[in-house]
Formats: sequence, structure tokens, C-alpha cells
Amino acid sequence: GCQNCKQLDLDGYGSCEMVLGWGWTGEVCKQISGCGAGDDEPWFYEDRHTCMTRCEFDYDGDRIINVPEDFLLIQEGINAAIEGDTVLVASWIYQENINFNGKNIVVQGEDPQTTIIDGNQNGSVVIFESGEDATAVLTGFTLTNGSSSQGGGIYCQNQSTPTLSNVTITGNTASSSGGGIYCDDNSDPTL
Repeated sequence: GCQNCKQLDLDGYGSCEMVLGWGWTGEVCKQISGCGAGDDEPWFYEDRHTCMTRCEFDYDGDRIINVPEDFLLIQEGINAAIEGDTVLVASWIYQENINFNGKNIVVQGEDPQTTIIDGNQNGSVVIFESGEDATAVLTGFTLTNGSSSQGGGIYCQNQSTPTLSNVTITGNTASSSGGGIYCDDNSDPTL
């Protein structure tokens, strides 16, 4: 658990809509509103980053991070995740490019037909480049509109071996190799 934070009750501060700050719910930092913090005031933080730094990084994994409920962007959810976490992504079109950054986590879309990551012609849509293993899972997405020299849809390198399931890769381009997917340097994803 979290040694630096007190678990707060989201509904325990009255029905007022005044933002009290960011607090630890036992699994994630959330913005909490109410009429007043009372004795819990020291356990509220000014922003999400401070709360995460004090609370979430002490957490021991296996939690669910919801996008866009907890974080607006998929990459923000990945950044907050630690080994063993799952980032659950609601159906929507997300214009972003994501990088697992070496984290062995699950990033799961609600439905591959309606949960779309649009790379906005701004590089590979998804990158595995830090030795992620088979427990780094991408599932339930359509990846589209990526554009890179290699791996417009997915780019894997540095012995990354992620698991890709229920993923549609379409409408991506590469100027050199692998418009859909490109793997280099002993990378071997499971499809």
C-alpha cells in the first residue's frame, strides 16, 4: 500500500462542488470536491502530479487505470502505470502516439472497432522500444494514420516481445519499411 498517503472517501466531504484538491482513493489519485476537507486537509494535494508522486509510486501494482476517467490521454495512463497495472481505454478516437516506455502493463481498448488510436501522421502509433516482455499487452484497438520511416502502425526494437491481440492495424505508412508493423534488434512480438 501507500505509506505517504491516507485513503480518502470520495463522497465523504459533503455535496458542495468546490474542488478540494487531489486525493488518494486507495488505487489512484483523483480530484475530490466537497464542502471542506476538515482533518483530512493535509492529505489533499494541489495537483495530480504531486499526488501521484507521493501516493501512486508507492502502490504495489495490479490496479485499473481508466481512460478518460482517470486520465484524458492513453499516454498519461501509461505514464502513471506500474508493472502489473491495466490501462482500460473507453471507446473513442484518441489522437496521440503512445510508447510503453519499458512498462510491462496491459493497455486494453473497450472495442477494436470503436477504440481508435489515430497517430495524426506524427510518427509510429505505438512504440515498444525498451525491452518490454510478453506481459506488455496491447489489445482491443484500431491503430491508424501513423507515419514514420519504419513501423507506421507499430514499431518494436531493443528485444521487445510484447503481446498484440485483437488489434487492427490499418491506414499507416512508412517511408522505408513496415507501414503496418516493423520489428528490429531481436524484437519478436506475439500476434
